[in-house]
Amino acid sequence: GVATVIAGFIVAVYNVIILAWNGVYFVSSFDPIKNEVPWDDGEVEKFVTDYVLKNTTIADNNMVVSGRVLLAALVFWFLIFFCVFRSLRSIGAVVKILALLPVAVLIGLTVRGVFLDGAVDGFKKYLVQWNATMLENTEVWADATGHVLYSLTLCVGVMTSYASFNHRSQNIAIDKNLI
Repeated sequence: GVATVIAGFIVAVYNVIILAWNGVYFVSSFDPIKNEVPWDDGEVEKFVTDYVLKNTTIADNNMVVSGRVLLAALVFWFLIFFCVFRSLRSIGAVVKILALLPVAVLIGLTVRGVFLDGAVDGFKKYLVQWNATMLENTEVWADATGHVLYSLTLCVGVMTSYASFNHRSQNIAIDKNLI
């Protein structure tokens, strides 16, 4: 109960920070003055460390909070609050939008990618000529396991929400066996 809610909150804080970094990165890609992305010179890592993270590390004693990242985090916290503050009514509306949004984005990115130069070469490399010997590498499996476990942690809050709709007399042992 309580531990799950605390764990869900910690995961939410962690994910909001990642979303804030991505939000700053995304907004930075729309520079109407230069008409080019700020990292166009190939210095993506330098852009992220200098512009997004303000060139600080965890080891620094004087951490500097980027105003851009803080603003993006506040925007995402507001969006989360807006999605859940009216309980089921607002969640239903949000799910109707967010359930279709990833599909629409994937279709758009796929159509865009198909018409890029070298798309056929990319399809050949990743769909026809892929390297099966990489499956023997234990680091690949460790990374894949990490991704699966991370994806499951995102569902902790959802599972708590689903559980809150069960009646007190609900036999969860039988539900577990059915699943």
